[in-house]
Amino acid sequence: MTKVNEGHSSLVSAKIAAIEEEGEHLMNYMKKLNNEKEQWDKMLQNYEKSADIAKKEMDKPILFSPKRVEEVRIEYMGIRDAPSSIEIALAMKPSLQKKAESQVYIFFFLK
Repeated sequence: MTKVNEGHSSLVSAKIAAIEEEGEHLMNYMKKLNNEKEQWDKMLQNYEKSADIAKKEMDKPILFSPKRVEEVRIEYMGIRDAPSSIEIALAMKPSLQKKAESQVYIFFFLK
């Protein structure tokens, strides 16, 4: 009967140790989940703050100062000494129109 009790008590001790180990594992896992929840809560708060700021900014009118427009144009396009292709096309418009008229004139009268 003593052998049975000794075997039984060692089995109970092993089960208690396993339960304590599992309990410790679960406590660590709960701590990890709580930390993750706190991080998600902080991210959500930051997102809500950003959304509020964005909503406020959307209601503000967009104002451009001529000086700032020129600064941005220079920053992205660089300083131009030569005219742009649009400026060239607009400047050539009268001569292009005359050239087109002369080609139409030649086409009809040489037939």
